Amino acid sequence: MITSTLESIGNTWKATWADKVFIRKFNITLAACMVIYLTIANLLMMNKDRSGMLLNDPIQAFIQPRDFSYIIFFLTYLGVSAFLFHIISRPQTMQRAFIGFTAVFIMRAIMIFVLPLAPPEGQVTLYDPVVDLFVVGSAAQLKNDLFFSGHISDLSFLIFCTNNKTLRSFLILVAIIVGFLLIAQRVHYTADVIAAPFFAYWGYRVFVADKDFSL
Repeated sequence: MITSTLESIGNTWKATWADKVFIRKFNITLAACMVIYLTIANLLMMNKDRSGMLLNDPIQAFIQPRDFSYIIFFLTYLGVSAFLFHIISRPQTMQRAFIGFTAVFIMRAIMIFVLPLAPPEGQVTLYDPVVDLFVVGSAAQLKNDLFFSGHISDLSFLIFCTNNKTLRSFLILVAIIVGFLLIAQRVHYTADVIAAPFFAYWGYRVFVADKDFSL
């Protein structure tokens, strides 16, 4: 089954590669999204020492904070990898998903600057080896990029962008577990996690939904 799937993906991309106009547009889109994402991620480091409002989170009051970084990292990238394997056979939809994903990230950066929040009391630093590779100064220093949760908005966006019931169910489960662990580790307030899917849905509706293709 895996062999046939990989063969199908290969055939799809062979046919797609013959469309020079689309490939040029795809490459430009991918490069632009990566540049925008990395630029904003590094700009957010300028916000790391900015003061903000401390929220009273009643849920966190009942949870002893612990470090769940490795579990969060594993589950998040497992979900992302599963989605990419699903979507890679759909180059046209993949392009739109890149745009929507980047748009949600831009909206998140705007909200972080517009609504500055102080880290929850007792916050345990979240380590993400992948992000640390690309963000100047190490993302581990960034503790107040709070509203809204990037992990949950990313996973929620992927959930909205798939009609595959098995994959969608898996991603929903991952998002629920990761959301709880983010709150338990006090990386985010409960409000950050709850709000994230709404922004993700905005990105999906504006940039992906009701197009001439299906994910």
